[in-house]
Amino acid sequence: MPKNRFMYAGILLVAASALLWLGHKLTTITEPILPWSTGAGIAIILVGIFMEARQGKDALKPGTESGSPLIDAPAPVADPTPEPQYTADDEHATGS
Repeated sequence: MPKNRFMYAGILLVAASALLWLGHKLTTITEPILPWSTGAGIAIILVGIFMEARQGKDALKPGTESGSPLIDAPAPVADPTPEPQYTADDEHATGS
């Protein structure tokens, strides 16, 4: 890096100007695509809403509380026998 502050400020100004110019050029290139990408985004949102509505209708089937197999699954049961606690005096702790 230069030791002179004027050179440092000049380098920053040139770099910022180059990046702004590049951003402007990329914006003008992608500008015609923006309406199509917006329409595609809206279409994906509508498909998601339709899928959620169908899933909500399936959740009302009898025999399930929430309609989700992950939520309706029974909770795992803990093993009633505790792990043995070894001390340094045990032969298992030293591996011999």
